[in-house]
Amino acid sequence: MSLSKEVWQTLSAIDVSSHIEKKGNLSYLSWAWAYGTMMEHYPELHYSFEIDKCEDTGTVEVSCVVHIHTGGEQDQVMMRHMWLPVMDHRNKAIINPDKFAINSSKMRCLVKCF
Repeated sequence: MSLSKEVWQTLSAIDVSSHIEKKGNLSYLSWAWAYGTMMEHYPELHYSFEIDKCEDTGTVEVSCVVHIHTGGEQDQVMMRHMWLPVMDHRNKAIINPDKFAINSSKMRCLVKCF
């Protein structure tokens, strides 16, 4: 079985319903819980954030890359990339976001990539 298929089967079988949090009308998973869950299953996981993309509109897009390694002698690696605009609590892009908003969006992007 390919690594991508194995990762999909493992992660899609996890019941996240008891870990969904609400903020206003939005539902989300805690990034700390999502990261902990990923590390339980894939302790060789690595992630990185790319340079923030600043638009002429004053909005910012963040992106990340997740690498999952199997480890061992026949190490297999899969990579996933995801992006997300820096948004407020209504899912609207923030013009000239501060560092806290950018950090929050980076962690939301990481969970989206997971």
